Amino acid sequence: MNSTVFIKAGNHSKYIVRTSEFGPFLVSVVEDRILRISGENLFQAIIESLINLRGVDHNLIVLKEFEDWKEGMSWLME
Repeated sequence: MNSTVFIKAGNHSKYIVRTSEFGPFLVSVVEDRILRISGENLFQAIIESLINLRGVDHNLIVLKEFEDWKEGMSWLME
């Protein structure tokens, strides 16, 4: 089973990392926003992308990986 990375970066910045044949993307759960990310490794790419976004509280970035989609969404929406 594949795991999914869920990201909280403040009250209004919640993202899911999805991968496709074109590479990984940050998908916003609360806004209409999808961003392609790239970097040396996935973690670095995620952090570099988040640093450049408005509305992201850089002191509150938390990444968690879940295999269970419902568990991940539940954590993300707390």
